[in-house]
Amino acid sequence: DAGLSPDAGRIADASVPDAAPRVRVATFNVRRLFDTVCDSGACGPGDFEEVVTPAELEARATQLAGAIEGLKANAVLLQEIETEAALEALASRFNRRYPVAILGEIGVPGSVDVAVLAEGELLEVRRHRARPIVRPDGSETRFARELLEVHLLLEGRRVVVFSAHFRSQRSDDAGRRLAEAQAAAEIVSATEAEFPEALVVFGGDLNDVPGSATIDALEASGELLRVARELSGDAAATYFYN
Repeated sequence: DAGLSPDAGRIADASVPDAAPRVRVATFNVRRLFDTVCDSGACGPGDFEEVVTPAELEARATQLAGAIEGLKANAVLLQEIETEAALEALASRFNRRYPVAILGEIGVPGSVDVAVLAEGELLEVRRHRARPIVRPDGSETRFARELLEVHLLLEGRRVVVFSAHFRSQRSDDAGRRLAEAQAAAEIVSATEAEFPEALVVFGGDLNDVPGSATIDALEASGELLRVARELSGDAAATYFYN
């Protein structure tokens, strides 16, 4: 099975054949984990990028690590990590439990990027943001953040995890979000075909809800099975506001 998560904090217990090990994958939007350097040149009150002190970064990393430990996951898909320094502050808390720590850096000052923390052995990393994708109106765009594809060897089996963070609805570009979903579905399908013996899990903060064009595009082929599909209404929500 492959897991889809419409927002942060969803855990996927992926079912595998009885003879294979059980693999648990979680996705977690940590909400703007910034480092101690102002990269954008605009880090004052009201600006998007925040600058924290070394002590504040250490305290936040400790808090997040405690939450991640509670997920008891073999691999954790993360969103909103600013830099390698921020990821290292978090990864260093696990005393080598997660030897794999990969950031999908897009190189934009003050960006909040996707990442993966995982057990096992790293086999390969693929990045897809450079791939052109097409909105329904025919205009070309790119993934808003990196679509990070990490291949792992876990308990003797290849496990491929995708960490995604689609375009926000805050300043909406629904066409771009749909293009991201359609392209992601194609990429995941190609990986599944290339490694038919692998467990493939796609997750992240997709900024949309079940039944939307975005999620429907991911489920359309039937190759991806949404792990929360048996839930309905508020039971399927992972983020509440207002």
